[in-house]
Amino acid sequence: MIGIGAGDPDHVTLAAVRAMRDCEVFFLLDKGARVSGLTRPRRNLVAEHAGPGYRVVHEEDPRRNRSPNSPAGYRAQVVDWRHRRAALYEQLIRDELAPGGTGAFLVWGDPALYDSTIDALEEVAGRGKGASRTT
Repeated sequence: MIGIGAGDPDHVTLAAVRAMRDCEVFFLLDKGARVSGLTRPRRNLVAEHAGPGYRVVHEEDPRRNRSPNSPAGYRAQVVDWRHRRAALYEQLIRDELAPGGTGAFLVWGDPALYDSTIDALEEVAGRGKGASRTT
């Protein structure tokens, strides 16, 4: 996972740029029309900072019921969504990344404070599938 700042592409750190240069595969998730404006800046950052020979893998982020009145309850919906997300990440890493290769999910905001990508990748790493934090 590479933290890419608070939203302004000009605020990407030098550490993130170095990590992007070393990355072979970038995983970009489509989170739907509501936040579609966040995908293009990620693609632009990869195009600007990635080293030669990289690949971009696009995938649809699992959808979840955001209604607090869902039959299973909001918390159960979030837990289910996070497990499905971890399963997707695990599949992407397994299918798209060569053994010993370097891949990354680009994350907006302060990943130490908020992002379910961390939870999903920690779940994958806990299964022993080779996911780890990058920057």
